[in-house]
This record gives sequence, structure tokens and C-alpha cells, in this order.
Amino acid sequence: MSHYHRMSIAEKQAVSIETQREAYVSCPGCDTKTPPADLLAHVAQRCPGRREPGPRSIWVSWRDAIAAGLPDATLVRWVRRGEVRVRGPRQDRQYLLRDLALRLAQRRVHRR
Repeated sequence: MSHYHRMSIAEKQAVSIETQREAYVSCPGCDTKTPPADLLAHVAQRCPGRREPGPRSIWVSWRDAIAAGLPDATLVRWVRRGEVRVRGPRQDRQYLLRDLALRLAQRRVHRR
């Protein structure tokens, strides 16, 4: 039997707690998971910026974006600032659902 198997439950719990670390956080620029202590260094030195949408990314129409509870002026402002990515011609634009969901969630969290 190993030393660990001979430990009491309290000793095993203490070992487990010692080996745990703080949960990772997402970089606001590239969504890479990093330890909180390394986040600022990551942003300053290694962050590649926002990643391109993948082939399975979901794009929604103007109507779908507004149906999610987003005022149209806010959507226009987010697109103008580059916070929500778009594709297609102006009259037939599609909006990246990932960006919309992230901005809406941040907005709702800040309003609590």
C-alpha cells in the first residue's frame, strides 16, 4: 500500500485542498483560459486578439437579433464599434450569435 492509502480521510482532504488551484479565467481578447495571476501578462505579451469565427459559427439575421431583446440602436452601436461581427451586404447582414450573446450577457450582468 502506498502512503496515500494509509492516510486518514482528514489527511486526504487536506492533500486534496493543497493541490487545488484557482479557477481559470477567459481572456477578454481571445477567450483563452488562463490563471488569474497570468491574465495581465497574457494580454500584454501573448494575446493574438479576437479569433476568426469557425466554420460552425452561428450567424443570425437582424430580426433574430432584435427578437433576443436587443434594441436596434444598441445593435447598430455595437456593430459600429466592432463589438459584434457582421457578414453580408448591408440590407442582408448577418450577426455573429457568439458576439451578440456575450454582449447581451455582459449588459444584463452589469444591470443587476
